[in-house]
Amino acid sequence: MKAMGVGGLLSLLFVLGSGGVESPMVPVTTVLPTIKGVPLADVQLLQRATHMAELPVVNTEGKLPGTVRDIVLSDDRKRVDFLAVVFNDLPERIVSVPFEALRMTPDGKHLVYDIDRAGLDKAPGFPAEKWPAIYATRRVKELLGLSVQDSTGTAVARIRELLIDTGNKGRITEASVAIGGLLGVGEKLASVDWGLVTLPDNVRYASIKMSLEELKGLAYSEKEYWERLGFGGPTHENTPKLDIPEPVPETSD
Repeated sequence: MKAMGVGGLLSLLFVLGSGGVESPMVPVTTVLPTIKGVPLADVQLLQRATHMAELPVVNTEGKLPGTVRDIVLSDDRKRVDFLAVVFNDLPERIVSVPFEALRMTPDGKHLVYDIDRAGLDKAPGFPAEKWPAIYATRRVKELLGLSVQDSTGTAVARIRELLIDTGNKGRITEASVAIGGLLGVGEKLASVDWGLVTLPDNVRYASIKMSLEELKGLAYSEKEYWERLGFGGPTHENTPKLDIPEPVPETSD
């Protein structure tokens, strides 16, 4: 996997101060040069939904810290619609941040949203404790853990992860499903094309036209599975680092 469209990024500084956002509710105390980040559309990497759904968020000045609470999919559940973000300054409200409005720092550990305090007050959203019913079946955290049934209605796996293609408008490419094991021990993971997964209107389970034996033929141990995808293992906190060159210092003639 590799990043694309980075030729024009040589002069950018991607730094967070020592007072950066280690915890989503700890205010930034050091403001360093503008944090521009990389547009998500240029981040040609698969992102683990569980990672993106908990990322810290800052604005381009390193202020207005917040954190992602969940990822909301489009009506057809094929791509990311928006990220539900709670900002420290508005803890009682979830702000609906459009996927295309976000950037990512090169280390993949922060999202950057170009907004100021006045804009934040006007941003679309809803009360943090009262999610609109229309999003109930589109929240990624509600899809994770769903039982996966085969064509006979037999449970054969469960959804462990969704992979997001940031370079393709947040399209969900595949589901990582867990099979076998006992209470999570000894499980193996297999990738299933998201387009082959069917979700009923009530989203109480998922179904695929594959048998357990077919899934077993695609399965790997958890460590090998994530390494094959370039994530460095099951505990890897992030996607692979973006291959972005260091800024070129200006020189006088």
